[in-house]
Amino acid sequence: MHTKEINSRLDFVSIQVRDIQKSEKFYRKILGFKLSNYQNSDATVFQNEAGAVFAVRKPFAPLSENQPLGFGVSLWFGWVDNIESLETYLESKGVIILKSLYNTPFGKSITIADPDGYAITLHQVDSHEN
Repeated sequence: MHTKEINSRLDFVSIQVRDIQKSEKFYRKILGFKLSNYQNSDATVFQNEAGAVFAVRKPFAPLSENQPLGFGVSLWFGWVDNIESLETYLESKGVIILKSLYNTPFGKSITIADPDGYAITLHQVDSHEN
């Protein structure tokens, strides 16, 4: 059997959520993500200076109410701001902290839960690395 190496990179991520408005508010108002120009009724797309980076969207198939969405998925976002003060801010907003400030190979990090249980790791990136 012939196999070919796939030369690709992750280009875009979307996560399925139960309530797009609730998730959009979490990512926009609490984490400070900016909306992209592309939006539709099935998804809210976020962007940075490089363009669209990820979206929250309606599930592709119906889900039962007790079916977990975020189990086993972790998203990592580079964060330039002072990560030490971020944990206090997130706690004041009622965000669930899954893992307090800790060191990783990518820098100091905090892992939180989004409204659907996705583990979101925010890690400090030196401003000269952007």
